[in-house]
Amino acid sequence: MNISEAYLNFLGSYLQNWSFAMCAHVEKLNLDPKIHQAFCDFTFPDGRTGDWWIQDRLRALFDERGEYYPYVHGNEHMEYILSSLRDYRRHQHPTWNANRFVLTLFDPASDLHRSRMPTPPCLSMLSFHPKNRQKLSLVAIFRAQFVDTKAYGNIISLAELLRRVCNQTGFEVGTLHNVATKLIVKHKNKRAIKDLYNRLKSSR
Repeated sequence: MNISEAYLNFLGSYLQNWSFAMCAHVEKLNLDPKIHQAFCDFTFPDGRTGDWWIQDRLRALFDERGEYYPYVHGNEHMEYILSSLRDYRRHQHPTWNANRFVLTLFDPASDLHRSRMPTPPCLSMLSFHPKNRQKLSLVAIFRAQFVDTKAYGNIISLAELLRRVCNQTGFEVGTLHNVATKLIVKHKNKRAIKDLYNRLKSSR
């Protein structure tokens, strides 16, 4: 299942069950051109297009001014993970340590408070999982995720992050798992989110 198909299932499951938490499983890090274009062309109630939201999520992770960039790229945490993954590939890193390639964005010292602001990052943790020293998968955990506007772009940006890490460490690209522990909608208009789902589904 590719990125676009995984998001379509993710959105459909939410509409069917109004689930509190869900996971989008991506087996192939490519896009379905028709579903992707349908999302890009969709206009949300705030006037922004799907393409705008995708670019917003890419900026969040890869732009130096992005909300996630300082946590993921702005310290030595990622460098440690990259270095350790390279060593793991070369059998210079113990196998029992392979479940510790974790990058946390949620900081209890600053994010546990009762005030409205500042808002803790929605993306809470990135966990990289090597398999047989060949393939690398990524599990991303969100404390909350907008299933309508942000989820698709988040999955796309996480897939790009996994590709980049694999390119830098020599691993083959594995699977991606987008876990949202609380699903929410940016726009409370249920008709709009159902319209989005129907547009994507009919585009195939």
